Amino acid sequence: MVSDPVDNDPADETPSSFEAWLDQRMSETGKSRDQLCQELLASHWQLNEITELLGRDSPAPDERSSEAKHATRSPSRDDTEPNKPVSDDELAEVLELIEGLESEVETEAQRRARLEQSVQALTTRLDEVDAELDEVEAALDGVEDLPDELDEVESTLRERHRTLDARFDDEFENLQTILEHLVDTDGRIETKLTELETQYGAEIREIRAEREQLRRVKQAAKEVDTHEGDCEHCGETIDLALLTSPECPNCQRPLHGVEKETRWLVLTDYTVTVASSDGGTRRAPSANARPDGASDRDAPRGPAGSGDQTPESKRDASGTSDRSVSQSRAAVNEIIDSFESVSTGDDGTDETDETADATDAIDPDAAMDADENTFEWNEDDVR
Repeated sequence: MVSDPVDNDPADETPSSFEAWLDQRMSETGKSRDQLCQELLASHWQLNEITELLGRDSPAPDERSSEAKHATRSPSRDDTEPNKPVSDDELAEVLELIEGLESEVETEAQRRARLEQSVQALTTRLDEVDAELDEVEAALDGVEDLPDELDEVESTLRERHRTLDARFDDEFENLQTILEHLVDTDGRIETKLTELETQYGAEIREIRAEREQLRRVKQAAKEVDTHEGDCEHCGETIDLALLTSPECPNCQRPLHGVEKETRWLVLTDYTVTVASSDGGTRRAPSANARPDGASDRDAPRGPAGSGDQTPESKRDASGTSDRSVSQSRAAVNEIIDSFESVSTGDDGTDETDETADATDAIDPDAAMDADENTFEWNEDDVR
């Protein structure tokens, strides 16, 4: 085998590694690694074409690789000695270099594909960022308009607050006026009620006294188990259930109570007593009562000088009683007038307490006759 002439070739000065040579060529020519690899491949194919044109037999793959390697490493020597044979070692070295270049090219292609994908992803992300930036800018524009909107809302709220304050002031004044009017009206009503109570107090007390007296008369009739009786003054029959006032419907004498008189065995008379002129009850003297319990109306009428009471004597007694009752009523009216003057007072003030004291101080028993029963008259009867 021919010895390798490359050992003494000046090309031995080149770097021992292919990558170092590529780096040197890149620094010398200013080209990239991919461009240098493409030039090497182009040189390899040109070398094959030239060999076929010269009519040489196609060398084995190892020889072709060696030739390519030799051509790559020592291009100047190929130009000076084109017919010099290439050794198998050189060809194998060239083929190895070419395979290494192919693997590097594939690696670079994959790396470029990954880079392109990364660039595409970055481009998409940049587009998204641009869209987000546009949204942020729009939001910033809206935020810049917020102070103006806040000022507008604040001015609106202040205006409404002033309107509400003015309305509250007006409503408060109206309420104050209404309250003052109500207070004045209440005072006037209270004063009017006091005046009416003072004015009609006597009449009300008199009506209450009449109702109470009527209740007492009816209660007395109920106690003796009757609903009618003969008037003690006029002798007429009175239906107590139909009475609306405590007085006789015939003679208008005030009624006092009901008394039961038994005559003979089972016969009974009911007499409605009346108030006498001096304030007591008007009844017949007990001395004239018959021992058997019969009334004077059932006794036989005797002569004029007898001890029994005759109709003439009854009429005389009735006339005397009428005059006494008239005098008593006049006295009662005078007392009521004095009560009204005391209750009203000279200065228009209410003197109810003093009236009650004056009423309690009156003792009607002092004016009663010794032969007549007691006529109870007090402040409760007046009321």
